[in-house]
Amino acid sequence: LFILISTDFIKKKRIDRETRSIVIYGSIIRFTP
Repeated sequence: LFILISTDFIKKKRIDRETRSIVIYGSIIRFTP
């Protein structure tokens, strides 16, 4: 049970990191002429 929770937490963390990088990348594209 603990392993399942920790892997799910790691998965969520990885998804959050990917989403953050996508948002940063999108804002860079938006602000460059």
